[in-house]
Amino acid sequence: MQQTLLLIYFFVICLSIPTNAQADASYKGQRLSAFGFMAEPISGGVLLSYSVANTGTALIDSKTSKVPLFIELDTFAVPNILKGHLAMMGELISKETYRLKPGEVKSGYTLKFFPEKRASNPSGYGDLVIDTAFVTYYDDLLMKVRYSVSNNGKNDIYVLEKSETQEMGLVINSYLVSGHKITRGAIPAGTVTMKQGTESFDGWLRPGQRLLGEVDVNLLNKTKFSPNIALELDPFLITNDIDRTNNTYTIEVQY
Repeated sequence: MQQTLLLIYFFVICLSIPTNAQADASYKGQRLSAFGFMAEPISGGVLLSYSVANTGTALIDSKTSKVPLFIELDTFAVPNILKGHLAMMGELISKETYRLKPGEVKSGYTLKFFPEKRASNPSGYGDLVIDTAFVTYYDDLLMKVRYSVSNNGKNDIYVLEKSETQEMGLVINSYLVSGHKITRGAIPAGTVTMKQGTESFDGWLRPGQRLLGEVDVNLLNKTKFSPNIALELDPFLITNDIDRTNNTYTIEVQY
């Protein structure tokens, strides 16, 4: 009998679970954690490798069990290209066959992931926003800044290069700044361009979707008057972005 699927996402919580079913699953201890994700590009999708662990209190045997199963996804470690496809990813993982004792960990699981085909809606305007940015690495010469960009508008935005209307992909520039604004005195410190197979399958960022990436910030020209890091989204104005006032983000840094 096929097990009932209940999904829990680490860090990004998306639950739509009947209360009685959730209580029953918790009581029975059927809980599987999926983690250690690695994505290898293949034609039209990715080959996803991952590990699993039985984090519950009972044996998991997906061939015979009749109780609900929680699937926990470590979303922080999900490759960037799959960040907008967590529900589909969880569904595919749930269809695999597992047999694990409580506390047991197994590796070597693989599955092929192909995104759903969706028609784009390029007419009108979207609204690109830098949701957040934070430092993941720092030394005397280099700082790595991880960012999240979302489309808060009502229409799709193309973010890769070589479309029918644009030659350049969506760019994020970084600067060393003294305050919170990018002024004439801002010092260019690094740039990154969106790439197919890394941030996007088809190049379209649809309403509500999010891209995650990382930019290397060169600290060689840093001075005591420019301690902060500012990110600028789409500086060359290539996208159909309706609001340019929310295209910057500043991180205050204390060295």
